[in-house]
Amino acid sequence: MHELLDRFCRYVKVETTSDQDSDRYPSTPGQLELGRLLVEELLALGLLDVGIDEQGLVTGTVPGNVEGAPTIAWFAHLDTSPEASGKGVQPTIHRDYDGEDIVLPGDPSKVIRVAETEALAELVGKTLITSDGTTLLGADDKAGVAVIVTAAAMLMDDPSIKHGPIRVLFTIDEEICRGTDKVDVGKIGATCGYTLDAEGQGKLENETFSADMATITITGVSIHPGLAYGKLVNAVRLAAELIDRLPRDMAPETTAGRDGFLHLDTIEGRCSSRSSCGASSRGSSRCRPGFCGTPRRRSRMPIRVPRCTWPSRRSTGTCSTRWRGRRARPRWPSRPSGTSVSSLCLLRCVGERTAPG
Repeated sequence: MHELLDRFCRYVKVETTSDQDSDRYPSTPGQLELGRLLVEELLALGLLDVGIDEQGLVTGTVPGNVEGAPTIAWFAHLDTSPEASGKGVQPTIHRDYDGEDIVLPGDPSKVIRVAETEALAELVGKTLITSDGTTLLGADDKAGVAVIVTAAAMLMDDPSIKHGPIRVLFTIDEEICRGTDKVDVGKIGATCGYTLDAEGQGKLENETFSADMATITITGVSIHPGLAYGKLVNAVRLAAELIDRLPRDMAPETTAGRDGFLHLDTIEGRCSSRSSCGASSRGSSRCRPGFCGTPRRRSRMPIRVPRCTWPSRRSTGTCSTRWRGRRARPRWPSRPSGTSVSSLCLLRCVGERTAPG
């Protein structure tokens, strides 16, 4: 497993944070840097059809050794979330984890606490990797990338493991919902695909949610506070009132399973001029843009700004489709699907089991 660990630690040190505000594809140059590194590694392993296109998509093929076996595909994405810095990542390895709280060495004020992280109880005695606390780690989804490359290496080195052709595809800008914008599914040529980007070992997910994004911009009326009586329209106060009117039983922290939710993720502005806030709407049902929810409860994204006592305010709202959900047919892998698989689960299956495809 040291090869898997070494690969992962190398990959996370390449800054690949995606940028929502960029109009480039990929949105940041670091994704191309990591893509070119992966091309070199896949070529060295002996994969076929290896390359990186002008969009930054990396492809390759593990040739099969079972005649007539179906072609499958493995997917992972190279970018990391823009919610935290991905520059100068220092992976910290905790061997033989003792079950106690984990103090991150780069910022001792940041502690992964057992009482707040239930999964830690299952990891006693394992090797854990965290960041040093000053950045994110980037396991989403460089863990998936490292596992795919390591699994490909195992298959190339051990012909006794029987399998069909395996197409490898590393995508970009998944974190900002552009991951498949330039993917030509026909060129992949696989019967089914597995995305290595799930929660934990041994878990399979055969559907994704639908999602939309709304941005609401509120323009107030600016005037000196000393002259504000009856005239000032405070855009920040209006934004706060809008947020307060969002249904509290449809937030991520109050919903579970396949229930849809509204997630407020940004707010910015100045009190006397303009403020804006962004929220995403997610649901498990296949639904038209702007209506994400569940079969039991669909909800229009509430972008109507409250009038209250400020009739002179101006507001605009935009709602954009982020992605529409898909559900894999239960008879996979005989039909197209998009299945999310735990990275460790895949590596275990490759190392311990042999099966066509």
